[in-house]
Amino acid sequence: GGRSGSSRAGGSGAVIPTVRTGEELVELPKVTWRWEVHDYTRLVGDKAAGVAEESPVFVSHGYEMKVCLYPSGHNASSTETVGLFFDVRKLGESRGGTPRFQGELALLDPEDLSRKHVARHKHRHPVPSRHGWAKYCARSKVLGLAAASDRVVIEASVTLFEPAPTGVTWSPQPTLATDLGRLLRSSARFDVSFVVGGRLLEAHRAVLEARAPLLAELADNREDGKSEPVPLKVDPDVFARVLEFAYTDRISQEELAARPRDFLRVANICGTVRLKQLAEAHLAASLTVDQAADALLLADALDCALLHELATDLVVANLAAVVASGGWTQLKQAAHLLAHILEVASDASSRRPFARGQPPPKRRRVADLRLRCEQLDLETDGSKLVLERRLANLP
Repeated sequence: GGRSGSSRAGGSGAVIPTVRTGEELVELPKVTWRWEVHDYTRLVGDKAAGVAEESPVFVSHGYEMKVCLYPSGHNASSTETVGLFFDVRKLGESRGGTPRFQGELALLDPEDLSRKHVARHKHRHPVPSRHGWAKYCARSKVLGLAAASDRVVIEASVTLFEPAPTGVTWSPQPTLATDLGRLLRSSARFDVSFVVGGRLLEAHRAVLEARAPLLAELADNREDGKSEPVPLKVDPDVFARVLEFAYTDRISQEELAARPRDFLRVANICGTVRLKQLAEAHLAASLTVDQAADALLLADALDCALLHELATDLVVANLAAVVASGGWTQLKQAAHLLAHILEVASDASSRRPFARGQPPPKRRRVADLRLRCEQLDLETDGSKLVLERRLANLP
C-alpha cells in the first residue's frame, strides 16, 4: 500500500486544436501528486505477473486518476521489468467531444525526492483510458532504489484537455458560495452566537444545521427563539475559518497545510465533515514514520479512518523505528490499538505468493469505501468498521 499527496501547477487555459480531428480542446491546469509504496519487497512477493497494485484515487478537475504498478511484470513475458500505467476517468458526463490527457510518470529517489531516476511521458490519449508502459524499467533498478527504506516513490503529473464549448462561449458561474459568504459578513439576522477566545462570533442556525450540525446542536435554544452565546475552548482564528468554510465550502491549500491538526480537531467538533477529511488528507499525505504513533492516536480519537489506515500501515512496516519514536510511550498504553496493529501485521505476514495470474485477496481500502458511500449518497465520516457496516446494511 502507499499514500499520496498533491500539488497543483497552473495551466495555460489555451484553446488547442487536436492533430487528428481538428477538435478544439481547452488545456486545464496540470496536477502533480506522489505515491509512496511501502513494504515493497513483500509487495513483489505478493503480486504475480499481470497483477497490479493501485494507488489511492486522486480527484481533480472532475476526473479520477490513479497509478497502476505491476511490480512483477505486466504479463508473463515481461517479468524482468516493472509495468507502470495511468488510469484516468471522468466523473459524470462529458460536455461533448472526447477529453484527453497527457502525463509523466517518474520514479524518484526515496532518499532524495528531488532526483528523478526514470521519467517517461505519454502524449494525448482519450479519456477514459489506461495508458502506460508494460516495460517501464528494469525490475532490478526498482528493487535497487527500494533497498534502503523498502519503499518506492512515484510522481505522477497529468495535464487534461477538455473539448472547447461551442456556440455560447460564456455562461454565469455559480455564486452560492460567494452569496453565503457575503451573508456571514453582513451581520444580518444572526440567531446563534459563540464566544471563542474572548471573541463573539455569530451565525445562522439554518446554515449550521445543514453544514455544521454538531455546532448547531451546541447552541442552547430559548423560548424566544434566540440563544445564549456558547463558549468554546478552541483556537478563535481556526474556528472563524471553519465557520466561514461552513458557508462557502472554500479554504486555501496553504491554510490547511499550515495547521492541519487544528482544522481537523475543530472541524470534528463542528461536524463539518468535508473540511475534516481535507485536513485528514493533508496529514496523511505528509505522514512520516516518526509521526506514525501520534497520528494513529489522533486518528483513533477523531474517527479518521484514512489516517488510521495509513498510520497503521506505517507502524507495521517500520515497527522498530516507531518504538523508538516519541509517540510510542502513549501508543503502547492503548491496548485496542496494539491489538489492531498485531492483527494487521499478522495479516501481512501470512500472505504468500499466489499462482501465476491468480490475484491475491484484496483488503478493502478506506478510500474505496468512502468513494462507494459517496456514490450511494451515504455519509463518509466514521471509522472503517462504521463505513463497512453502513454499506453492509444497504437493502
